[in-house]
Amino acid sequence: MTALHPSALRTAADLEASADPLKTFVIAGGRLSFSSGTINARLFGLAASCTVGEAEAVRAWIRAVRRRAGAA
Repeated sequence: MTALHPSALRTAADLEASADPLKTFVIAGGRLSFSSGTINARLFGLAASCTVGEAEAVRAWIRAVRRRAGAA
């Protein structure tokens, strides 16, 4: 497993505190893509997906960062 990018935890905390996490994710350089009914969120080499919506995909990315940080 690759190491977690040093800014990923801080960005995840910023997203959780943000009034508009989706906008903050995109400003931070995150990419959202749609493929076959799934929305993918990618930032700092870490990806997460969701079928509900873009904001939920960003929340999934935050959870992925937290899981990766806990496993490190």
